[in-house]
Amino acid sequence: MNVAILGTGLIVPSFIQSAGSLPEVHIRALWGRNIEKAKVFEKEADYITDDLERVLSDEEVDAVYVALPNSLHFEYAKKALLHGRHVMVEKPFCTSLKQTEELIRLSEERNLLLFEMNMIHYLPTYQFVKENREKLGRIRLINAATSHYSRRYDAFREGKILPSFDPSYAGGALNDLGVYPVHYITGLYGRPGKTLYYANIEKDVDTSGVLVLEYEDFKASISLTKDASGPSYLSLQGEEGYAYCRGAVNHCEREDIILRSGERYSLEADKTVPLMTYELREFLRLFIEGDMVSCRKHLKQTLLAESVLEEARKSAGLSY
Repeated sequence: MNVAILGTGLIVPSFIQSAGSLPEVHIRALWGRNIEKAKVFEKEADYITDDLERVLSDEEVDAVYVALPNSLHFEYAKKALLHGRHVMVEKPFCTSLKQTEELIRLSEERNLLLFEMNMIHYLPTYQFVKENREKLGRIRLINAATSHYSRRYDAFREGKILPSFDPSYAGGALNDLGVYPVHYITGLYGRPGKTLYYANIEKDVDTSGVLVLEYEDFKASISLTKDASGPSYLSLQGEEGYAYCRGAVNHCEREDIILRSGERYSLEADKTVPLMTYELREFLRLFIEGDMVSCRKHLKQTLLAESVLEEARKSAGLSY
């Protein structure tokens, strides 16, 4: 599978490393708006360019990976689909439910794969919890924290606004960090009845906040922090026991299930596997097998998560 990468951001080296672990994946091209930034990756692809049409019209390109700032995902994913390319979109998939629905409709009309690059659902640790969650009994509470003091926050404080903190690029804690726990929880329990986001807003962007998902039987509280340091974890608390994810859910170090009966189950993450390998491997499988059924199933989860994120943004008065 020949892949073209659109973008030169911090996530790109992780994608390239994961692609390198899969012999069936080849980096055909890398496009960047700034050719000087793209040159950093010239040894990783057959060619680099700032000519988008060259990449999208390249018949050797099977799939495009959109790794641009959040607000550009929709525009460039749409361009790739219109050129007949399968598309992987970095999280967050889009910045509105309307955009998400349009891309899905377009992919279905053209019988093309469309896939959100969000590793949560493909991690062995997440599958472990999914397979064992019934042991916890009725869930009563979910507590989570994703805390990552951003390297760009210092620049933000000094007045230099980079894309991850720029509202015009749909930056902020919810889109950067909140996507993961939203996928984690909705992947297990579906859509909440109500979503509220209590954001700390500075210079029109949420630098941190608390996201609350209200279900019929339980509440989920998720702390998101790009402007301070703290522990990251997720705890599912049930009447018969609890599950505990050590570390941020997108690269969980270990999942423990501890029951009131005294039984314990654990699974540690394989740290030798590059970060994005599991999700890329699933897209590769979809491509090789032409599995549109599974692709549409994955997109239903993307649509669900985006609807929750949109409700959260609206509740906090965030608009892009």
